[in-house]
Amino acid sequence: MSSVILVVDDDAEYREAMVRHLRLLKYGVLEAAKSDEALASLERHDVDLILLELALGAHTALELSNGLAMPPGSSGLDLLEIIRALPVYTPVIVLTILDRVTDEIASIRGGANVFLRKPVNTSLLTAYVRSQLRSGALIRAALQARFSALEQPLPSAEQSSILHANDLLIDTRQRLVRRGDGPYWNLSDREIRILAVLAKSPEKVFSKQELIRRAFGVHADVSEQAVEAAVKRIRKKIEPGPRNAQYIVNARGMGYRFSGKAPAAAPHA
Repeated sequence: MSSVILVVDDDAEYREAMVRHLRLLKYGVLEAAKSDEALASLERHDVDLILLELALGAHTALELSNGLAMPPGSSGLDLLEIIRALPVYTPVIVLTILDRVTDEIASIRGGANVFLRKPVNTSLLTAYVRSQLRSGALIRAALQARFSALEQPLPSAEQSSILHANDLLIDTRQRLVRRGDGPYWNLSDREIRILAVLAKSPEKVFSKQELIRRAFGVHADVSEQAVEAAVKRIRKKIEPGPRNAQYIVNARGMGYRFSGKAPAAAPHA
C-alpha cells in the first residue's frame, strides 16, 4: 500500500504541481487549500506525511486588501500546533514562500521536521519526502509498541512509574498520559515533571516557583513563563475544553493545583 501525503497550500498552481510530482512518485496524495480542509482530511484518512505552507491565506488576503489581517504564516503555524496536539504522529515538511529566519525558528519550535523555502529543487524535496516517510513509519511503530506495552501487567519494579490521579493514568517513565479510556498522549520531559508533581499532591496549591523547585531542582534554569507554557500544553492534551479545566486548576494569584474531585460527566444530548 502506497504512503499517503497531504499537501496543504492555498496557492492552487503550486499545490497542483506538487500533487502531480508526488503522484508520479506513486504516492497517494490528498490536497487542501485551508486549515479546516486539512483537518477534515486528517480526520478521515490515515496520512503518513504533510507538506505545509505556513502562509495560508496570504494569497487571498493580498487580493482583498493592501495589508494582511494577520502576520504572514500565522495560520499555518496554528495548524502545525493542532497537528502536533493530535494523538497520531505525522511528520511535517514546511514548504513555504516565507524566507525569514524567524519563520524557520517558529516552525521548528512548533514541531516541523523540515523547513524548505520555495522554490525548491524537486530532487531535494523527493529526498526529504522519502526520508521523512521512513523515519515517520519507524516512530509510529515504536509508539505503537510502547502503547501496547502499557496494556500489559507491569512488573512490581515498574509500578512506581505509574500514577493514577482522578481518571488519569500517568506513566512518568515513558512520558505518557491517558484520560479514562481515551488515547495515550505523549508529554515532553518538562510537561511530565510538572504534571507528576501536581498529581502526587491533589488539592495542594503550588506556586510557579515551588513547581520549578519540585519538578526541576533549586538551580534549574526554568522560568515561570516556561511553566505557564507547559501547563497550557498539558491542558490541551488532558482537559475536555480550553475553558473547562477539570484537572489542573488555577489558584488565582497563587499558582496551580491538581483537582482531586472526579471530573464532571459530559452532558447528555
